[in-house]
Amino acid sequence: FRNSKITGATYGIHFDGSTSGRIVIENCDITGWTSFASTITNVAITDTDFLNGNYNQLRFYQNAQMTNCTFNPDMTIDFGKNEVDAEFTDCSVTDGSPLTDVIYLGDIVEMGVDVTINDEPVIVEAKVADNNGDNASYFLVLQEALNAAQANQTVTVLQDITLDQTATIAAGKEVVLDLNGKTISQTKAQTTGYEMILNDGNLTIVDNTTEKLGKISYTDSGNGGQYVSNTITNRGTITVKSGTIENLSSQTVATNGYPYAIDSSIWGSAAEVNTNVEGGKVHGATYSAIRLRADSTTEPVNVTVTGGEIVGTIEVQNPNSAVAGKGTLKISGGKLSNSGTANVLFFFGSGASGENIVAEVTGGEFTGNITMSTGAYIGDGFNKNFITGGTFSIDVNDYCAPGYICVLNDNGTYGIIPGLMGD
Repeated sequence: FRNSKITGATYGIHFDGSTSGRIVIENCDITGWTSFASTITNVAITDTDFLNGNYNQLRFYQNAQMTNCTFNPDMTIDFGKNEVDAEFTDCSVTDGSPLTDVIYLGDIVEMGVDVTINDEPVIVEAKVADNNGDNASYFLVLQEALNAAQANQTVTVLQDITLDQTATIAAGKEVVLDLNGKTISQTKAQTTGYEMILNDGNLTIVDNTTEKLGKISYTDSGNGGQYVSNTITNRGTITVKSGTIENLSSQTVATNGYPYAIDSSIWGSAAEVNTNVEGGKVHGATYSAIRLRADSTTEPVNVTVTGGEIVGTIEVQNPNSAVAGKGTLKISGGKLSNSGTANVLFFFGSGASGENIVAEVTGGEFTGNITMSTGAYIGDGFNKNFITGGTFSIDVNDYCAPGYICVLNDNGTYGIIPGLMGD
């Protein structure tokens, strides 16, 4: 077809069947549904405008090449056959919107279609769907999916993603993020405070694959300094159910700065902060895995561990020198470990009373030390006798609650039983 104007109330060009062959369209105006039978092997369209009509649909069942074509913004380009290739060169939408706005991105994901625009592959990073899988939408950029997600929906990661800036979850937003066995990562040489993900909303992290190898991984490749360099800064509520959150920054960064895997702090937020670990893994390779920074006298910062694995330290900080910050650490399960004799729990402060910070350990497996900093003690009001259960690699009698004692188990670990010292 050359130099033609083809207008249909329903169909523009529609091949319902053929034995084989190739379709070539050049310099045409087409209105109406346009598609080609799957037995046709190739379609090439050049210098052609797809105009607005009753049915704005272009569907390919075969490999296709489109060059210098324009589409009305109500157009939908989709695919009826798995694993076909579609190449778009110098094509555009008449209202100036991105060409990907008129391409159904779901076919790239669900049907394995390869789409290139000016020789660049179209990569779909995430989808948003109801928790039962219905009403799926697809997004080229993870942040767009995080913005679009509503309550009772899940954002599923579809590719390994390298972030080039901070991903954010806004206050009031409820997001379930399924890592889906993929890795969200970033490596940056920082010179100021930074976080790869900033959560001001309610973020739940899962990996619904069988292997559960999904990761959120951050590395500060610089030299560090007197600032945080976090994988996740949490100023809302975060719940880790599966997958891994890790900060792999170097020892140099850890020596000079503060690279946390999850940093829980008010940091200007108006509401309480909650970090919940129910499963998965939180790993601080060279520094604390989780910080509880009790930096408000009105809104508490809470860290609760009921399962999963913490590799590194849980750090409880009372940062203000003049006021008693509020915070709660509760551990009833999970595995907490650190290398050698390093701390699994570390408590310190800046001189103010620790009366508003509460720690409770009723269970869990601990491999590593528990330390109350003597140089910057968490505060005289803090009750350091907070352990009533759990299994430990060291004797923790100094931290047992009244009515409980630490005893040596047959396997060399230490357990907690009801009793009094001297029994």
